[in-house]
This record gives sequence, C-alpha cells and structure tokens, in this order.
Amino acid sequence: MANMITSEEVNYLIFRYLQESGYTHSAFAFGHESHVYRSNIDGSQIPPGVLLSFLQRGLSYVEIEASLKDRDLKENKDHTGVSSTASVLLDVHRILVSRQALIPPIIAGGGNGAGAAAASNKMAATRNDDAHAANGKTEPLRLASGRESTGARNPFSLSAKAPDVDPELMVNSSDTFVLRAHDKDVFTCSWNPRSSCLATGSADGTVRIWAIPHLFPSASPTAGPAALPALSAPITLHLVNGSVSTKKTSLLKSIECAALDWSPNGLFLCAGVSDGALYVWTETGEPLGTLTKHEAPIFCVKWSPGGAWIASGSVDKSIVLWNAETKTAVRTYKSHEGAVLDVSWLDEKRFASSSCGKTVVVHSVESETPLKIWKGHSNDVNAVRWSPSGTMLASCSDDCSVKLWSLESDTPVATLGLHTKEVCSIAWSPNSADHLLASASFDKTAIVWNVQTRSLVHTLTHKTAVLWVGFNPDGQLIATSTSDRWVFVWSVKDGVLVKAFRAAGDVHDVSWNETGDRLAACLADQTSVVFDALPASSAPIPMDKS
Repeated sequence: MANMITSEEVNYLIFRYLQESGYTHSAFAFGHESHVYRSNIDGSQIPPGVLLSFLQRGLSYVEIEASLKDRDLKENKDHTGVSSTASVLLDVHRILVSRQALIPPIIAGGGNGAGAAAASNKMAATRNDDAHAANGKTEPLRLASGRESTGARNPFSLSAKAPDVDPELMVNSSDTFVLRAHDKDVFTCSWNPRSSCLATGSADGTVRIWAIPHLFPSASPTAGPAALPALSAPITLHLVNGSVSTKKTSLLKSIECAALDWSPNGLFLCAGVSDGALYVWTETGEPLGTLTKHEAPIFCVKWSPGGAWIASGSVDKSIVLWNAETKTAVRTYKSHEGAVLDVSWLDEKRFASSSCGKTVVVHSVESETPLKIWKGHSNDVNAVRWSPSGTMLASCSDDCSVKLWSLESDTPVATLGLHTKEVCSIAWSPNSADHLLASASFDKTAIVWNVQTRSLVHTLTHKTAVLWVGFNPDGQLIATSTSDRWVFVWSVKDGVLVKAFRAAGDVHDVSWNETGDRLAACLADQTSVVFDALPASSAPIPMDKS
C-alpha cells in the first residue's frame, strides 16, 4: 500500500504554500493555530512548491483513472463511471487551464533561470492576472479627484521585462555572514540603531542577539564564507575571529517570535510573540520583563521616537500602549474590527495603525478615543508609514492600492492605483525633499512614486511577487525581496539593479543597518544572512565601532 500522508504533513504543506505565495499574515496565523512550528518536520529538506506538485500529480492520476474507466465503459457498457469527486476535480482543472490560456503573461521571462521552476510552482495560485490584465487594460494612476495622471507610464506593458542578473552584481560569499543557531524558520530581524548588533526572532521560540564583525571575510587574506557561532543562552560562545561575545538569547518557551524592535537609543529590545506576551531585554540580553495584556498573537511592536512608549498590535484586534520605563500597560485601544497588522508613530504623542478590518486609525497616548478613523480601503490594510515630514500617512492594502492621508482630511488625499494585485509593503525615502514613496506588490513589481507630483518615478520589475521594499538610511538605495528567494538592491537615482543576493531559503524579513551598507535577511532554512549591499563601485561606509 502506498505511503499515507498525515494531517501534520498536510498542515505543513499548506503552511509552506501560504508562505511561498506571500500570504505572510495568513501563514503566521495558520502556523500558530495548527502548531506547525512545533512539528519535527525538517523544512530545509522540502523543496518549494510541493503542495502544488502533489495536487498536479493527483490530477494526473485522476485523469488516468478517468481514461481507464471511460475505456471500461465503452467495452463493458458499465455506467458506474468516474466518481463524482474525480469529475468535479477534472472539471475545475479544465476550466482553470482554459482560463489560463486566455490570459497573456504580463512580465516576460528569461534571465538566468535560477529557481524558475520553483517560482512557477510557488506562484501558480496567484499568477492568473486580474480582469484588467485579461482585458488588456491597466488601471491608471488616480488622484483623489478621480482624474487620471497624464505623467505616469504604464509599468505593466508586455515589453516590460524582469532584470537579468549580471554575475558581476551577485553578492560574493566572502561578503556574507551566515548566522546559524535557530532550529526553525527565522521570521524577523532588527538592527540595533547605535551598534552593529542584529536581533533575530524565530519559530523555535528564541530571540538571538548577534555581534556582527565590522569586516567581511573579503577583507581578510583568507577570504571565504563565514559562519558565526550560535549565541544561545545560557552559555557564552566565541566568534570565529577569536573575540568573546557576551550577547545572550532568551528562551521564549514553545512559542514563536513575530515582531522585534529596538529602542531609539539602542539600549533595549522588545519582542512580540505568538502567546500574546511582550518581552523586553537590555542590549546584552538581560530580561527586564514579560508584559501580558493581549489575548492572541502579537503581529507588530514599535517604540515611540523618544523611547517613552511601546505600542503593540495583536490578532485580538487591540493595541496596547506600554510605559517603557515602568513596563506597565497604560491604555488599550479597540478601534479596529480585525487583527492589527501594523503601527507607525508620528511623534511622541500620536501613532497610526492598520488592520484586517480595512481601517486606518490615528491614536493619541492621552486618550483611547481615536483622533481619526479612515475607511478608504476595501480590504486588509497591510502597512502604514508616516512621511519623514510628518504631514502625510501612506497605507497599502490587499485592495491593490496605496492611499495617502492627511490629518486635515477625513478622506484620502490621493489613491495610487497602478498595482494590479495585493500591496504588502511600503517605505518612504528618508530624504523628505525627494517626496519618494515605494510600494511592493504581488503583481511582481515595486513602484517608486513622487507623492508631490503624484507621478511614477520607477517601476522595478521582478519575476515573482515582491514581498518587501525599503530605502537605505541615506535614501540612495532601495532593496526588495521576492517570493523566489531573491533580495535585490536598486539605485534610487535611475532605477538600475546594482546588487543581487540569492538566498538558500524563503526570505521572511529584510532589514537595513543604520549606516546603510549592509542588509540582513531572515530565511526559512533556519538561518539569517548579513551581506554587503553596496554597489561594487561604492566606497565602503565605516561602521559604528561602539
């Protein structure tokens, strides 16, 4: 008898499919409820796209079975036929195949072909273009008045091609640190704003603080791939270069870390985890408190700009405001009708939040009554970010749009509507004079906008869904990560690809360091990677030696 698949294995395959397709929030919630993170399945041994592969093979089997039964019907006049389940499966399959044949590809393939088959499997469920693409139309950039922008070019024309990665742009292994210590997927990472320390949070129930060396192996006569030792509690381990690290990790029992954030002065670290607790440590890993108020997993945690407050958002639809000094809950905000997905501080007294309830809310630390409740989106609002000047808030949503808001208005100032699929990440250029906003979407593009003129600046085209976008601190570079394990670095000035990194596992999170010359990526293969993100022609930026 053939081997039978267990429910635990089915859950893991569904979890992996959600991750690979870019459904980060759904994957986290499903993983928590199904206890996937506690399973003994070694995800690094399972190739991408396995669930779809199994389904495709199953359909092939049903097709063969149907053919054999059809033949038997003709020969034996037997009208038992194929089972109703098989018939339904075949009907659905044939409809999808015929529909796919009618939809032209939006972005041409080609290039180095690395992971092309895996990427095809990963995004099979989301690669069918929406009605705009099927009709050969693209939604124009629309202003708040509904007028179309005449200055924006069409980024989704059939001639637009994803970049071929020049081998010269690939990150060298000698310009890379591989951080190995976690036992399961690494979900999130955060650089200390005042030193070269990196914090990583994982599904294995730990947070680890790494002391990243100031020089890559390429600066050594014996250059080569470098791996830092595990920095796990309760013991102290030595770095490969002989220096001693006292950085520790704090065990989070059998729970998963989903959010990390350093205090503005870099002295404290907080982590939001799947049991609803908020953990706070010093930069050396000494525990300061376990703060409990939420009743469900925490999705986001953010320190206020001055460090006096911590805001945490949860699946329980609430936001808790914590006094960072006393480690006590000050207020609980319940203005959202769905899980809270993101928080962004405007100043020391006000912050905005977004949720699965389709709303964007502005709160005050002085009252639980909302300052603003904006209802412009028609689907989950994945992220919110205040502009550097503080005059505008950007939000992005599964409704395929990016909206701009002002405290002076109850409706969106503008709607940026060029994306054709879910928009999952946004970032402002730190240079407020540039007026640049970037957005990343499942439609395989990242778009850089000029919000002052409401015009498109660059369309950064990829071969699969773009899951994250972020400017480096000086605003000269912009990085993107994709569902097929790539991290790209682009020039903001001309939109040209200047660096590319191919990860060994799915990329869950990416973070720029404070000096803007290094990127950290958290991977599904239980590792994190730190690599040189500067173009080859750039002069090295000296790192903080503190």
